[in-house]
Amino acid sequence: PVRPSVAVDGGMLRGEDDLTYKLADIIKAHQNVRRLEQEGAPGHVIEEFETLLQWHVATYMDNDLP
Repeated sequence: PVRPSVAVDGGMLRGEDDLTYKLADIIKAHQNVRRLEQEGAPGHVIEEFETLLQWHVATYMDNDLP
């Protein structure tokens, strides 16, 4: 299911909500990790991108995290 778009500027424009943008960030971060793994990137580089992916998932659940 797709989240409905939200009205912007009194309903004249439609836009995606914050959760939709955050889900897109999670998907992009996951794709980066998979790409790096497939390309044989060094472990420390993959770990940095995994940490970023974990942060995106955590802030999806609780946006008050630093």
